[in-house]
Amino acid sequence: MVTNNDFPIKIEAKDRRYVVCRCKAVHRDDVEYFTSLSNDISNWNQRIVPFTEQKKDIIRASRSQLDDVVLQNYQTFKEGVPCTIALQFKLFDVKEKSFQLQLKNKCQRI
Repeated sequence: MVTNNDFPIKIEAKDRRYVVCRCKAVHRDDVEYFTSLSNDISNWNQRIVPFTEQKKDIIRASRSQLDDVVLQNYQTFKEGVPCTIALQFKLFDVKEKSFQLQLKNKCQRI
């Protein structure tokens, strides 16, 4: 996929499928450059996916608000937090039960 969108798809933190590159403006209308780029895959190893700054940016943009809460308070959650205190991290627009389930699911995957 080629796009000029800053956030074209959602990419999870452990993704190994997408290669994200930023193209310099000098190549904007350079059809020959992109044609040769798409044809030269002779040394490409599909098991080694580069982790570029652009991919990091999309992963950050793909995170949910809950992901941000867990990342910002990771050590606190890791040490163990009573439910009453964990609920203080709940976002305003999320129901309590939904937050509890999402948090449990998130922490089990970490």
